[in-house]
Amino acid sequence: MASSLFGGGAMDHGDYDSSIVDISRPAGGSPVVLICEHASNFIPAELKDLGLSADAKRSHVAWDPGALGVAQAMSDGLDATLVASRVSRLVYDCNRPQTPPTPCPPKARHSPCREIGA
Repeated sequence: MASSLFGGGAMDHGDYDSSIVDISRPAGGSPVVLICEHASNFIPAELKDLGLSADAKRSHVAWDPGALGVAQAMSDGLDATLVASRVSRLVYDCNRPQTPPTPCPPKARHSPCREIGA
């Protein structure tokens, strides 16, 4: 369950918090489902940008710039469902399991990333 940190937005497309992931083309005709886990550099206001400078927030440290555009083009071309993260990998890295040790990289290069909640 999502904490208030992520806004606790309305639930859409089944049991997921739409403030954390975005699902595009949910009824796509392709058997392929595309995932773009580092699509956003958004950091909720209450985390005070994790101490990052504006330049660091725009850099590869916080997300994969351009990845969402590529994923959207692939989704369009394949008529495939696309699931994209709406928060920075420094807030929650979707490449990591939900269970401990931690969903946040313990030592993100050039970042004061810290574990959030528990």
